[in-house]
Amino acid sequence: MISEVLEEAEVKICNIVRKKLHDRKAPVAQMAILMKDIARSVENITGFGARWVAEDESFSDNESKLFISDEGYYPEIDPVEYPVCCYRIKYNAEQNLFIATEIW
Repeated sequence: MISEVLEEAEVKICNIVRKKLHDRKAPVAQMAILMKDIARSVENITGFGARWVAEDESFSDNESKLFISDEGYYPEIDPVEYPVCCYRIKYNAEQNLFIATEIW
């Protein structure tokens, strides 16, 4: 049941993230604040938990994935985490900025 709801919310969430993050250029401190703000916006709009994760295999590629979870809905069971989108955050030395690009 929760998985079906998460799948339905995925398109809406991706549009929120894309609007705020895709091809965004920002100094590192602003990029971190922006990503936290996006996770908070997703939580407020969907009611699901949201967090950015840089996994071991994607860390070397500068990728960060946004996961949403049903944490809090059924506290007696482990939360189910569902990956929604992935962005590459790369440093551009010439511009002295980080640039976010949508991967999937």
